[in-house]
Amino acid sequence: PDFSLSLNPASISLSIGGAAQQVNITANAVGGFNTPVNLSITGLPTGVTASPTSLTLAPGSAQTISFQASNSATAGSAAVILQGVSGTETHSATLSLTVAVPAPDFQLFAGPSTLNLSTIADTELTIALIPLNGFNAAAAVTVSGLPTGVSLENPPLPLVADIPQRIWLNAELGPGTATAGQTPITVTATSGTITHTAQVNLVVTTPTLDFSPFLFAGSDPGNATPIPGLLLSPGTYTFSIMASGSND
Repeated sequence: PDFSLSLNPASISLSIGGAAQQVNITANAVGGFNTPVNLSITGLPTGVTASPTSLTLAPGSAQTISFQASNSATAGSAAVILQGVSGTETHSATLSLTVAVPAPDFQLFAGPSTLNLSTIADTELTIALIPLNGFNAAAAVTVSGLPTGVSLENPPLPLVADIPQRIWLNAELGPGTATAGQTPITVTATSGTITHTAQVNLVVTTPTLDFSPFLFAGSDPGNATPIPGLLLSPGTYTFSIMASGSND
């Protein structure tokens, strides 16, 4: 009885400071082999880690090992040896490992995440480009998903690193224009083949307009004494004015 080791995949590429990559390793039984296999890993380059670093394989069952390159890793290639031992039997499998410098990229910020817009006042959306891995280009920006009656006062200019922009939104009044409600709007930034999006929840409100009338006593409004009235909703009202006292 004997065993062999197999890897899936047999080669991986890691970005410095990037996400981990997973590899499945299996101890394949030969001739009725049924003994556990103790596995160890050697040949990891500096700054690259494996988790777990050792494990026990049951014949025929795969286990997963995660490999990751920290920010201290350097670009290059390495042959990582995964060695299995069971009694007097020893076998190994080789993982082809490449460590690469991550490509320039950026993150897109748009905020606040919930944007309140009234039909009687404009509101402001802030967008910014956060460079990653030495990104130093500009990104074109679009805003989509605006509901009917809502528009941009100042269309966004191309974004550059660490220089935020403010975009003003306004809602039109009148029949067939802006209505109250929530709408997700999408900000998209594109630079070459790189595209990122950010979503903002736009809340449009249409406040009720009320007024509070004041009646004035006296013939000269400039010197008259105000008499506070009740808070009235829009409509037509009839007032009766009664005079009392002498006719002087």
